[in-house]
Amino acid sequence: MPEFDLLPRGVLQGTVERMLLDRATQPESRALLEEVLRVIKGMPAANAVQVVHAHWRSDTWCSHCGAVKLYSPDNRKSNLFCHMCAAKMDGGEG
Repeated sequence: MPEFDLLPRGVLQGTVERMLLDRATQPESRALLEEVLRVIKGMPAANAVQVVHAHWRSDTWCSHCGAVKLYSPDNRKSNLFCHMCAAKMDGGEG
């Protein structure tokens, strides 16, 4: 599965603004950077959180927070994530 970095909009915007001030001497390059800046400002914000990967220790405890696994008639669905810390139970380190 690919990993993606979430870059704060302000960092990217600041970089392009500095390029506009320092390097955009030609009208074409200035117009291009101004368009890039407009696109950055118009991008929607991502509603994202870091995924914590863990596993059930001894098929009972969450390796991330130590919570005891809940048992239900449909264990497959209810135990894909820890009910306490929301760690994804995919065998990762916790």
